[in-house]
Amino acid sequence: MIVSMSDAAKMAEVSRDTFYRHIDEKKISIIDKDTPRPKVDVAELRRVYGEKLKPLEEVVTAKNK
Repeated sequence: MIVSMSDAAKMAEVSRDTFYRHIDEKKISIIDKDTPRPKVDVAELRRVYGEKLKPLEEVVTAKNK
């Protein structure tokens, strides 16, 4: 599953600024990196954040409240 950078940061429970720093520091792979809306594969988030990762359904539900 592919998610937006905003949703990825929410799933990891970090700010967008921190998430972008983690991309550099933790070598998180990005899809469509050179486009206006890069994305991240959830499998990549699991690799980096492991059990800390919030399910996308929680993030989407919270966003729609």
